Amino acid sequence: MKTLRNEGFTLLEVLIAVAVLAFGLLAIAQMQVIAIRFNYQGRDATEAVTLAKDQLESMKTLPFGHDDLVDTTDTNNDDLANTVTIDHADPNNPIDGKYTRIWNVADFGGATKSVMIVVSWLSGPNQIPRQVEF
Repeated sequence: MKTLRNEGFTLLEVLIAVAVLAFGLLAIAQMQVIAIRFNYQGRDATEAVTLAKDQLESMKTLPFGHDDLVDTTDTNNDDLANTVTIDHADPNNPIDGKYTRIWNVADFGGATKSVMIVVSWLSGPNQIPRQVEF
């Protein structure tokens, strides 16, 4: 006599497995969205650092008395990262339609000057202000 064997899965087991799989896939999808957002923020920060370094490198080649190295506003010498009172702004601002590059100079007399280069931009869909300083 043959016995019947119940093989396979019940409908309830299949539904639970599909629910667990869907939950896992949704978590992975959310993780991808976050990763893409951080990739954009990283790209923006890298571009800003590159713009600041390019300006710094070009300023190293300038003579000490060049117009771009003149302290035009001595009220900002205590806070060279101040973006309200600035000494110099890049004539190409906004660079790539996004970045603003400025630099402040503090002339302490003699052969000493301090330069702070600030690149700022608005980041993400909420347009959060960001900046890098060199």
